[in-house]
Amino acid sequence: VTPFLNFLFVTKSTALLARNAELEARLLQWETLAQTQQQQQQQYIPIAAQSASPLLVKASSINSYWWPSSVDGGGLLGKIHAVQHPTNCSDPSTKFFVMRSKQDNERDTRGLSAFAHAAGSHMLHALTDGDQFKKYGSRILITDNKLWPMAKGCTNGPETRECYFEPFSSCQFSDVDDMHSPNAKVLGDVNEEYDRTTRTIYTSHSMWFRLTNKKYSWTTLPGEDKDHSHRTLLAAGFAYYFRPVEWLRKEIHERLGRSIPIDLNPDRTVGVPIRRSDKCHGHNITGSAS
Repeated sequence: VTPFLNFLFVTKSTALLARNAELEARLLQWETLAQTQQQQQQQYIPIAAQSASPLLVKASSINSYWWPSSVDGGGLLGKIHAVQHPTNCSDPSTKFFVMRSKQDNERDTRGLSAFAHAAGSHMLHALTDGDQFKKYGSRILITDNKLWPMAKGCTNGPETRECYFEPFSSCQFSDVDDMHSPNAKVLGDVNEEYDRTTRTIYTSHSMWFRLTNKKYSWTTLPGEDKDHSHRTLLAAGFAYYFRPVEWLRKEIHERLGRSIPIDLNPDRTVGVPIRRSDKCHGHNITGSAS
């Protein structure tokens, strides 16, 4: 939930600082896009927030900023969605990059941001095929079907990431080549080179990932990486990773509806991220986990 709240409050707060024409135009485009999504989200807005008061109407409009559309929203998010949803997953020319779980996957204690960061980095590897996009094109990032620790005991879906979030791709794990197939290659470590014509590449069990140098090469945008924002690309990757499924989206809306003051003025609101700290060596507090 935290990434969405940060995006929500920062976006509104940024409006106070927008003074040049280009940024003002961009904010206007976001507002227009938000209005097109509002009908779909109206069912989740608390009745009390649907007041005729201009201030309350503006406060309720923050709902529109939570879920950017990867299907028709355009931009980098739309480009990721287009690559990840090919017309034919079984076509021999469709290549895959399988992100494998750690060997002891049930004891993987990484947090949401760590999972998202790793997935986003693997996605850049897949989109650029290890910095070889111009020659070989992109691969489809897909995950294995092992248990995801955070989804253990899930009652709303599979015990995988898909319990909470939309799948990475329209392709299924059954579409990829078996790792023992001549059409597949299992990487021994993150930097191992491989034959780019191999249809399916499996990552190692490592929690780390290969660093991509030509991050924007797959977008076909003019210029080079230095001409574009790495932060914008990172944000698009996080937004794509954190696309909640319907039941979670409804739950978040209901909880926020109960916790956000009905007279909240977004233009006078500043969001402060609050998170738990990572455990320190020698941490020993009565009542706390070791």
